[in-house]
Amino acid sequence: AWHHIIKCTQFLSKIKNKKLLKKFSSRGIREATGTLLQNNIERRAFEIAENKNTMDGWEYFIKKFPEAKKQPDALENRNALAFNAAKQNFSYESFKDFMQKYPNASQLPEAKKLYESLLYKTLTQANTWKAFKEFIDKHPDSPYADEARSNYEKLLYEDFAQKNTA
Repeated sequence: AWHHIIKCTQFLSKIKNKKLLKKFSSRGIREATGTLLQNNIERRAFEIAENKNTMDGWEYFIKKFPEAKKQPDALENRNALAFNAAKQNFSYESFKDFMQKYPNASQLPEAKKLYESLLYKTLTQANTWKAFKEFIDKHPDSPYADEARSNYEKLLYEDFAQKNTA
């Protein structure tokens, strides 16, 4: 119904013939009526998505009503659910996935911080100079690169000192 109302409203807005417009109007077919119906359908669809508050519910609204006034709210709500799911998983992979799927999400800065932190902790959890060296080689621009270099140098020195004093 929503799709047909939009087409009808667009059609009516293009009619320049006053006689034809009057004919449609006498039958209750007006551009304003179409706009009102369109807004009511969009509002109700948003309410349904809001009541469900699921990824599927928001995705449906976002795809079916791309021009809706509530589209930004729907995107924000969908992104918030996705970010919460990433936080539930709490792995660098989950935050990387979130950042790739929702690059315009307002949660992106927080997701990036969590991603960088978890990536560093995961890849260096062995706490060996080799683990830190590998991290530095693969992620030289990481906000944790300086810390990794420092740990690498410290552990490499300790390993060298231990081997040469034994």
